[in-house]
Amino acid sequence: EATGVRTGKLGRWTDGVATMRGDRVAYGAYWRAHNERVRRERAARAGKNNDKDPLWIALGDSTAQGLGAPNPRGGYVGQTLTQLRRTTGRHWRVINLAVSGSLMRDVLAEQIPQLANEDEKPDLVTCGAGVNDILFSAPAKLFADLRALLNAVPDETILLDLPLPGGFWWIVGRM
Repeated sequence: EATGVRTGKLGRWTDGVATMRGDRVAYGAYWRAHNERVRRERAARAGKNNDKDPLWIALGDSTAQGLGAPNPRGGYVGQTLTQLRRTTGRHWRVINLAVSGSLMRDVLAEQIPQLANEDEKPDLVTCGAGVNDILFSAPAKLFADLRALLNAVPDETILLDLPLPGGFWWIVGRM
């Protein structure tokens, strides 16, 4: 048995959790650096480009950061950005405000207010949050937060679906 490698189902699970924690830090740093680079490029081109490249802002949790993918660009944001550029022929820019572990109330309090800080109105906003709420919130709080999130996001925001959880929580998923 190799040193530092756990065996059995619980050991493999705990190794996976440790890896995800490390990825959470690395992926968050990647997107913060990416966002700053996009903002600097936008500022440098301000006033020079009448045909502005479309702007997409991603809100949410680890799903938008790409946690679970081999790298940050391997998640839905990176893949969708590539596809948007390919299908539209335009150089879409993305600002990813998502934070791993966020609950819907965190998106409301910390991410949505940042939309006002952007110097231009986004052409696309996506929001993927709520999975963490299913695990950590009572149903009444989950639904209240979901209603508040739906009221707070800009019109025409694309919201990701929540999974239908099994076991004890199946009733929440069915609602």
